Amino acid sequence: MYIILSMKRSILAPAVIACAMAAGAPAAFADCAQVNAALEAAMSEGEIDRFEELLGKALKTSDCPTDYRTQLARKLSLRAFQVIQARAKAAGDKPSITDLEMASRLARPWQVMVTLGDAYHDQKDWKKAFYAYEAALNDMADESANPKAPPEVYERHAKMRADFVRSQSQVFLASSRGMRGEIGGSTKTRFRTFSVEAIPVPVQYEFNEARLTEQGLQAADEILTYIGQNKARYVKLFGHTDPIGTEAYNMQLSHARATSLAAYLQSKGYGGRIDVIALGESKPAIVDDPAQYSEEELHRRYRRVEFVIVE
Repeated sequence: MYIILSMKRSILAPAVIACAMAAGAPAAFADCAQVNAALEAAMSEGEIDRFEELLGKALKTSDCPTDYRTQLARKLSLRAFQVIQARAKAAGDKPSITDLEMASRLARPWQVMVTLGDAYHDQKDWKKAFYAYEAALNDMADESANPKAPPEVYERHAKMRADFVRSQSQVFLASSRGMRGEIGGSTKTRFRTFSVEAIPVPVQYEFNEARLTEQGLQAADEILTYIGQNKARYVKLFGHTDPIGTEAYNMQLSHARATSLAAYLQSKGYGGRIDVIALGESKPAIVDDPAQYSEEELHRRYRRVEFVIVE
C-alpha cells in the first residue's frame, strides 16, 4: 500500500526560536538556532543519513523550546519517509526495510509504521509486522499527534493486516498496551474511522482437540484481561475452524473449542454470562488479498475464536 505524504519543505520551528531570541532569551539559545539551521539544511537536501545524529544534538540542547523538541522527532521521521518514498518511486521499487527502520527510530508516525509493517509482512516476518501495525494503529488513535483522522483505507488496512500476521506467528504475540496497561492496538472495537463488533484472537488448541496449548492459554489470558478492563458482564464466543474435514465435524469441533475457552475464563474468575456459538468453517476470516497467501496461511487465519462484549 503506497502512502502519499504531502509536507511543506520547512517542517521545523525557526520562528519559535527567533521569537524566543528576540524576547531576550539567554545567549546560549543560539546553540538551538545553530542545530535548527543544520536540520533545515539537511532536510532541504534530503540528507536523511544525518537525521539521527542531528536529532540527538537537538534533544541534548536544553535551551531549545519544549514544543520544538517535542515535535521534532515526529517531523524528522515524516520528512525522512517522504525522501525514502520519493527515492524508491524514482527507482521503480519499494522503500527498503533498512531505510524505513531508520525513519522509525526517529519516531513512529502511522505513515512510517504501516509501510514498515507491509515490508515485514512481505518478508513473512510476522512478529515485526504485527508490532509495526500495532504502533501504526496506536498512533492513528492519538488525536493530539493526528488531529485529523487518518484515511479510513489505511486504518482498515493496518487492522486487517495486524489480525492476519498475528494468526501466522508460531508464538503468542501480545497486544500492545497503553500507559495505564489497557489493551490497545488492533485488539479493540472502536477505531478513529470505523468500528467492529467482534475481536478475533488466534487461540491455539492441540491438534484435532479442544485442549488449549500454552500459546492458547496466553491468548485466553489476554481475552480475560480485556473483558475485565471493559467490565464486561456478558460475552459471546464464536468458534471458527478451517475447511479441513466435514462440515458437521468442524461445527462440532468449533463448539467444543469455544466451550473449552469459556470454561477456562470461568475457572480464572470471570463471573459474567458467556454464550458459545459454533460457526465451524461457515465464516472464514476476510483477508486483503487471498491470492498472495498459501492455503496453510489462510487456514491459520480461519482458525480462531472471536469474542463480542454484549452491552
